[in-house]
Amino acid sequence: MIDSPELVHTQHQADPTNRTLDTVHREIENVSDKLETLIKSEARLTNERFDSVAREFELIERGRTEQKRDTKEAVDAALVAQKTAVAEQTIASEKSINKSEAATAKAIDAQTISFTQSLSAMQSSFSDLKERVVVIEAKDVGQFHERNERRMSIGQITASVSATFLGLSLIVSAILLGIHH
Repeated sequence: MIDSPELVHTQHQADPTNRTLDTVHREIENVSDKLETLIKSEARLTNERFDSVAREFELIERGRTEQKRDTKEAVDAALVAQKTAVAEQTIASEKSINKSEAATAKAIDAQTISFTQSLSAMQSSFSDLKERVVVIEAKDVGQFHERNERRMSIGQITASVSATFLGLSLIVSAILLGIHH
């Protein structure tokens, strides 16, 4: 083989396929590098998107968990407050009932005292009326006896007077008869 510049030149020119293949290989490597860079970029971008979505889910979950905890705490606090309110209402109701019962008992006691006093006053009035009736009856009986005695006295006096008058009339008649005879 002759090493002539023409020949070398021709060999290079003679084999354009090699050059084209070299160029294609370089372009393929370039495209491959660019494609690899693009794929890596896309992978990083996709990973960033997934990480971003994961962070969003994590934030949402954290917010949901916090809201759930806050809601539970609020419900627990409301239940405790309600329980306390019920206990206080029960105590207030019991106090009110006790107060009402005491007032009722006091009112019943006052009515009992009033009733007893009224009954006592009525008994006193009845006793007084009874005594008056007894006195009036005694007076009536006494007056009745006195009237009867007066009647008897008047009747006796009338009988005595009549007897005396009769006796005198007899005497006068006897005298007159005796004188006329």
